Amino acid sequence: MAFSKKGKRKIIYNEEVFYWYVKRDEDYYTTYLNIINEDNSLVIQYYVDQIRHEFIHPKVFIQKSSRLKTGLYCFFPPLPDEVITPKIISKILEWHEQSSTSITPVEYQPHDFLLTDIDYKTGKINYISDGFSYPTEDMLQVNYSGGYTLDLGWYGSSNGYILYIIKDEDWDTPVKRIQTSRWHLKEILKNAIDFIISLSET
Repeated sequence: MAFSKKGKRKIIYNEEVFYWYVKRDEDYYTTYLNIINEDNSLVIQYYVDQIRHEFIHPKVFIQKSSRLKTGLYCFFPPLPDEVITPKIISKILEWHEQSSTSITPVEYQPHDFLLTDIDYKTGKINYISDGFSYPTEDMLQVNYSGGYTLDLGWYGSSNGYILYIIKDEDWDTPVKRIQTSRWHLKEILKNAIDFIISLSET
């Protein structure tokens, strides 16, 4: 099936022609790299700037491929993907070409979850929002032993969701400050909780 090549950049990898472009998804405040081969038999999506997320393992979405099943895959090693370059495109294509055909997609982390669905383990919940319809700066706060606090809020479309890990009420110097979209929020929350527990047990 043909696709429009307008606005797309061309790259040749292993003597095969590919097209790529970067597009912003305003619904989730995220930017995606899209890679398509000339006959449209390979379609790959990659979330840009994953390198800055400490609590997200880099991933790539295979939309169409003759080698791999459709789905989300962990990508390794992490790429310096703040700015997309032809070298980044080549690395992703190399990963696709060299990955074993027996690998399976990772478990999908849906973005339409509720904060009340998360297991906060040993944390004591101070407050928690029951939905995302009207996000505010005060959506979630959980206290943990060792003086740690997990705090989540919405700080407008330009900043998205920001998760703070605070030690001993020192809000001026957070242990972690993670800015993200709702798309990755569930994975970030789960990994942040595990991180806090590991700190509080030391």
